[in-house]
Amino acid sequence: MANNIEKHILSFGQGRIILRGAPGCGKTTATRILTYLVGGVLVPVFDPTRKCGSLWDISYYVRTMRGSNNWIIVVMEEFDGVLQKLDCTHNKCSKEKDVEVVDKASWNCMMDQLSYLPKVVLIMTTNETFENLNTLEKAAGPRNFPFDLRMETEKLQAFIERHRVSRGAEFTHTQLGAHACSFYVPYAELETFFDLYCACPPPLHITERHRTFSPLCIDIDLRHARLQRMYTMEHLSQVVRAYSEALVKYVGPIVLNSSFYILEKAAPRADPKKLNVYKDGVHIIAPGIVTRPAVLHLVRLDAINSLRTMYAELDSLNMIEDAFDEAVVSRNNWFLHGSRKPGEGETSYSLSMVLDGLGNQVETQVLTHAQEVRLLSVRNKHEQLSVLPEQLERVIEHEQMSIRPDPGSMIAREGEIAPEFRVTYTGEDDLEHVCDVARLLSPQRFLQYDSWIRVGWCLRNIDDTLLPLWDELSKQASNYAPGVCANTWARMRQGSLGVGTLHMWARTDDPVGYTALRSKTLHGIITNGLSGTHNDIARVVHAMFKHRFVCASVRSKTWYEFVGHRWKLSDTGCSLRRRFSSEVWQEFIATSIRYQQRSLSSPSGHADQQDLLEKSKKLTALALQLKNTDFKDKIMKECMELFYEEKFEERLDSNLNLIGFENGVYDLDAEEFRDGRPDDMITFSTGNDFAPYDAHSPAADELQEYLAQVLTKPDMREYVLKLFASFLHGATKEQKFYIWTGSGSNSKSKLVELFELAFGDYCCKLPVTLLTQKRAASNAATSEVANAKGKRFASLQEPSEADGQINVGLMKELSGGDRIMARCIYKEPIEFKPQFKMILLCNYLPDVPSDDGGTWRRIRVVEFTSKFVDKPNPDVNDNEFPIDIDLLVKLQRWKEAFMALLLLYYKRYIVEGIEEPAEVLRCTSEYKQQNDHLADFVQAFVQKDEHGFLSCNEAYVEAKGFARENSITKPIGKKNFDEYLKRALNSKIVLQGGVRGIKGFRMRVPINDDSE
Repeated sequence: MANNIEKHILSFGQGRIILRGAPGCGKTTATRILTYLVGGVLVPVFDPTRKCGSLWDISYYVRTMRGSNNWIIVVMEEFDGVLQKLDCTHNKCSKEKDVEVVDKASWNCMMDQLSYLPKVVLIMTTNETFENLNTLEKAAGPRNFPFDLRMETEKLQAFIERHRVSRGAEFTHTQLGAHACSFYVPYAELETFFDLYCACPPPLHITERHRTFSPLCIDIDLRHARLQRMYTMEHLSQVVRAYSEALVKYVGPIVLNSSFYILEKAAPRADPKKLNVYKDGVHIIAPGIVTRPAVLHLVRLDAINSLRTMYAELDSLNMIEDAFDEAVVSRNNWFLHGSRKPGEGETSYSLSMVLDGLGNQVETQVLTHAQEVRLLSVRNKHEQLSVLPEQLERVIEHEQMSIRPDPGSMIAREGEIAPEFRVTYTGEDDLEHVCDVARLLSPQRFLQYDSWIRVGWCLRNIDDTLLPLWDELSKQASNYAPGVCANTWARMRQGSLGVGTLHMWARTDDPVGYTALRSKTLHGIITNGLSGTHNDIARVVHAMFKHRFVCASVRSKTWYEFVGHRWKLSDTGCSLRRRFSSEVWQEFIATSIRYQQRSLSSPSGHADQQDLLEKSKKLTALALQLKNTDFKDKIMKECMELFYEEKFEERLDSNLNLIGFENGVYDLDAEEFRDGRPDDMITFSTGNDFAPYDAHSPAADELQEYLAQVLTKPDMREYVLKLFASFLHGATKEQKFYIWTGSGSNSKSKLVELFELAFGDYCCKLPVTLLTQKRAASNAATSEVANAKGKRFASLQEPSEADGQINVGLMKELSGGDRIMARCIYKEPIEFKPQFKMILLCNYLPDVPSDDGGTWRRIRVVEFTSKFVDKPNPDVNDNEFPIDIDLLVKLQRWKEAFMALLLLYYKRYIVEGIEEPAEVLRCTSEYKQQNDHLADFVQAFVQKDEHGFLSCNEAYVEAKGFARENSITKPIGKKNFDEYLKRALNSKIVLQGGVRGIKGFRMRVPINDDSE
C-alpha cells in the first residue's frame, strides 16, 4: 500500500490521499512506512476541530518546516467526522488558534495551503465507504487519490478465486480461515500476486507450497512451563553455526557467505490447548541456500545432533526432534511473510535480525514490506546449489528412502511399515514363484543405486514380506552393507512397479533361465490339466501369458497385449488365440515328450511306465486339439474370464508425467528416458524414436529458421514454444483455451501439424461444433470426447459462420481440469479427467456470449502476423516470406528434433512458468471488447445525470430491443443484465419508490430527426 501511494505522490509532487479501511487494518502503519520511503517528516495526527489542533495551527507548523526541504506527511484521522462538523454558515476564514469548529471556507483555504505546496502530502483516513462520503467531492477538491484498504483485500480475494483449484489438483498456495482454499499461481503471475498481497492490510492467512528445490527453512517450536523467553541471541548464533557446518559438508563453504534471516514474534504466549504451557519459537530462512530437499533433511539431522547440549539449556518441554520441525523442510507449506494462522491471539512473525554463516549479526539495508515478502518467499528461488560429488550417493539414497505422503498420512518410523502401505500378494505358490523370477535378475541390477532401489520398490509393491529376498539379492553387490535394505524398506514409497515389471526384467536379463522357469512352472499346471477341460487348458494359457495380455471387457471382447514398450489393442484377442497353435501347442508337446522319455527309462511292464505313456498320449491329443478352431474358440471364452482386469481401460494413459516413444518412455518428472514397463499403463506413442536435442544438426538449424519466420518476435516465439512444452504433461493447471488467428497463409496450421507429428497419438482433433452447438443430451453418445481420454492436445478448426459462437459452459468444463463423463457409441459411459489442452485455429474470431471473469480468464488470443507468399516484398512487409513447397516433407524431417527441443523447453517451463507477452494480452483484450455487445447499448442509451434514476426494468426492455435490432441471438437474462449494469456503471442498485435502479444515470432521450 505504501509503495502504491509513493508512486502517486512522486508523479505529482504533492497531493491529497484518502485512505479507507476497517479499524486496525494498518492505515497509520502505511503512513509511517510512506514517510520512511520518501525520507520525509511525519506531522503528528491531528483533528482540526479540536482545540489547539486547527488547520491554521498545522499550516503554520508545516510552513515552518519547509526550510528542511524534506517531504512533509500530514495525517488527519477520521476526517469524515471533521466534515460533519464543518460550519457552512460562516463565510470568512477564522485565523484563531483555538477555534473548535472550522467553517467551510477555512477548510478549503487550508486544504490548498497543505496540498498544493510542493512535497507536502495530506493523508486523510476514514472507516466509511466512499459512497457514504457525499460531502467528499465538494469539500476535498480535484486532486484526491483514494486508496481503499478493504478494496485491496477484495482484489486479492478475487485473484485467489480466479486461480482456485479443486481438491487434489496441483496447487502453489493455500489460504486458511473463512475463505480456505488451494490455488495455483503461474510463475508469470507471481509478481502480480505479490503486488496484491503486499497492498493488503493484516490479518492474512496464506501459505506457500515448496517447489522441487527450496531454500533452507527452519521452524523452531518451543514449549515452556513459564511465560518467559528462554533463548538468547547466542542460542540463535549456535543454531546458525550448526546448520552452516552441516551445509558445508554437502554443498561446500559457499554457504558461509549466505545470510540467515531471523523472524520472531513479540513475546511468548499461552498454549490454548494445554494448561500452564507457553509457546515460543523462531523462524529462520536462508534465501540464498537453495538445494534439494534430501540435502536439507540430512542437514537438519546433523544440526540436531550437534545442538543437543545447547537445547538442554532452553529447558523446553518438547524433544529437540519435535522442536526443529521436519515437516517444513519440504512437506508442509510455509507461511508467506506477513501471514499467520487464523484465530484469536495469533500474530505473524517479524524480521528481527540477519546473521551470517558464522552466526554473527550483520547490518543490512532496511527493506520495505514488499521487498521482505519477495526475499523470504520460497517459490521464487531458482539458483540452486550443487551437491558435492562425495556426498551425492548419500543424498540420492536418502531421497529414495524418504516418502512424501498425502496430507494426513504418517511417515513410517524406523523398522516399522505404515499400515496404509501394507501389501499382500495372492498366495504362497504365487509368492514362491515371484522369488524364483526375482532370482533371475542380473547381478548388474544391484551394483548401481538407481536400479537397486527400483528392484526394492518393485518387490515392496508386490508383497511387504519380500524384504529378506531383496536383502539376499543385494548381497551380490560388492558395496553391500548389512541393515541398509531393512532401513530403506521401512520408509519406502508405494508406486506403480509391480509383478509385470519384475517378469519383464527377468525375461530381459536371463531369457534362457526365464524360459526354463516358465516350463518348470507350466509342467505342474499342464499335468493338473490332463482332464482336458476348457478351463484347465485356459489356466495353462493364463500361466504362460498373464503378464502380456489383459482382457479389458468380456462383453465387447476387448483385449490388450504388451508389445515393446506399451500396451496395444488386440482385435478380439487374436494375437493370444494365434499362440494356442504355436507356443501353447509346443508346451504340451514338450511335456508329452518328457513323459514319454521318463516311460522309456522305467522298467518294462512297470505300472509307472504305463501311466507315463497314458499321460503322454493325452497331452499329444490335447496338443492336436489346440489346432482345432472350435476348441480354440471355447478356450478363448474361458481365457476372457481369467485374463479379465476390472477398470483396466480407465487406468490406461493416466500417468500424467509419462510420454511413450517407439524406443521407450520419457518420464517428465524424473527427466529420464527408459524402457517401457507394463505398469506404466501406456498405449499411446509419439510414433517417433526419442533422441536428445542436437542444436548443431541440419534438422535443428532448419527448424529454428522456420520458427523464426512463423513467429518473428522473440517473446512470441518463446511463449508459443513454452506453450507447446506445457502440453506435454497431462496436467491442465493453466486452464486456458487458446485461439490462434490471423489471415491465411501464416503457417499457424502447419506449426500445429508439426506438433501433431512430433506428439503422435497424444494429439486429437475435435469437431468445432462440439464447442459451438448446444450441449448434447445427457444420454447421448459423445464419442469425440470419450476418444479424447488420455490425449494431451486437441485442435479445432475454424467454425462456419452459422456455428460461430462458443459454448462457454462446455469450454469451461473441458479446460477446467474437472472430471467429465462421456460415452462412445454402443459403449458404457466413462468418467475421466481431461488431460488435453485446446487450440482453436481460425481466421475470423467466433463470438463469445459471456462477459464473466471465468470466461476471459481462460481465453488467450495469439495472432500470427507472418505471410508466406510467392513473391515476398520485404520493403512493404517485413513479415513476408517465400512459400516453401517442400514444407510437408521437411515437417516429417523436423518432428523428432522438435520434440527434443520441447523437452528442453519443458524444463524451463517448470522453473519459469509461462509469461504472456503484451501482444497476447492486447489481442485478448480487444477480442473481449468486440464481444461486449452490452457495452454498445450502455454507450448509446445510458447517460450520466446527477439527479437521474435509471430503472433496471426499463433499461432491460430497451436492451432486449437493442439485441433484436442488432441480431444478437443469445437472450439477455434479467439477473445477468442487472449485474452487468452494476459493473459497467460502477454503482449499486437501490430501491426508489419501490423501483429497482441506479442513481446518477438515466436513459438517453432519443433524437427525433423529423422535429424542428
